[in-house]
Amino acid sequence: MKLDRLVPQEKIASILSALGGDSSLTAIRKRLGSEYSYGEIRLVLAHRDFLREKQMNEVVQSPDL
Repeated sequence: MKLDRLVPQEKIASILSALGGDSSLTAIRKRLGSEYSYGEIRLVLAHRDFLREKQMNEVVQSPDL
């Protein structure tokens, strides 16, 4: 399932932009404001981590040139 079916694209971009420094859920939500739910933040972070791991696995599995 695509992330933007669960979280609007503009919120995804804002959440990703709010990362940095203290990356605890509470700190991120404080930077974003109450219009962002902890659930939305968790989904975006989990999706980001999934994409990073997927990319790492692809690099590990690709043959040397």
